[in-house]
Amino acid sequence: MSKDHKKKGITGNVLYGNGMQNVVTGTNYAVMGTGNIYASGNNSVPPALQANLDQLRSAIEELRLTASERTYAQEQLKSVQAALSAASPDKKKAAEHLRGFTATIKEAGELATAGSAVASAIGNIAAWLGPVGVSILALL
Repeated sequence: MSKDHKKKGITGNVLYGNGMQNVVTGTNYAVMGTGNIYASGNNSVPPALQANLDQLRSAIEELRLTASERTYAQEQLKSVQAALSAASPDKKKAAEHLRGFTATIKEAGELATAGSAVASAIGNIAAWLGPVGVSILALL
């Protein structure tokens, strides 16, 4: 980022480094770089994780769950979303709820029949959560 960033309408603190990472806060900003770049204005989860959560929400409707199992699974995913959307994402809380979701569909006998897409989505989120997600991976 150039030193004349104020001339380009960018406000707020601007931190820039060796080109590997650019972090900008303010009202208007541009992000440049290579690799994975996440931009958040609404404390949202990274797009790939959001896609995984959306996939799991859709999958609930296809699974043969009792009404109470379905309701519980939906609540668990909402809680995962809330934990990850917080100003400071709470990975531990997200992992607890993702574990609850996964255990529910596994105990209902639906994890095996849900297909690899569901297991993959759960695995992707659990892997992103890091060490707190390991116990979820063990359920798959």
